Amino acid sequence: MRFWSLVPRPEILVAMSVLLVMFALGGCPSSDDDDNDSSTGDDDTGDDDTGDDDTGDDDTGDDDTGDDDDSAAAQGGISGIVTRSVEPVGDGVGSVVIMLFATDFTLGPPEGGPVGGVEIDNADMSDSSAQIAYSLSDIPVRPEPYFAAVFLDDNASGTMAGPDAGDLISQGNTGPAQLVLVDTAGVTEFDFDLNASF
Repeated sequence: MRFWSLVPRPEILVAMSVLLVMFALGGCPSSDDDDNDSSTGDDDTGDDDTGDDDTGDDDTGDDDTGDDDDSAAAQGGISGIVTRSVEPVGDGVGSVVIMLFATDFTLGPPEGGPVGGVEIDNADMSDSSAQIAYSLSDIPVRPEPYFAAVFLDDNASGTMAGPDAGDLISQGNTGPAQLVLVDTAGVTEFDFDLNASF
């Protein structure tokens, strides 16, 4: 089955062009503001009750911060090997690219880019028994599967725009995207097979 058999060619070219988008994960550091100094400016009116009220407000803020930390998403990962079951069009040597997306990239460019990815340079898949090891980490755990795009840049045209004519790709049972489930923390074993020519 050809890569284009299930979706129009222009949509896939646009969707696969985001395979190597780099993105940064940022956090918003939290800080607690203490107003204790401002409440002690007047010695004559600095009743104990006023100090107790300020302290109570600070304690409440600390409890809220703790709740935010507890809600942090769990992280998982995948690892395994990449094989091929079809003959390469070129010499079978090139970069192997693996990308995970939160949404189906065959329907258009996914929002936010890939959630994880790796490029393995100079992967030699010229022999039919070749096995290329890979590993991806820091993937947010979720009950829904991710959509994986996997290909070998066999024609040395570059990987920024995704696969093109002459490259090998990995297709799932229902289309160009492989469904990968990362629903537990830790590493999930998952192998990919390059089973079609682009």
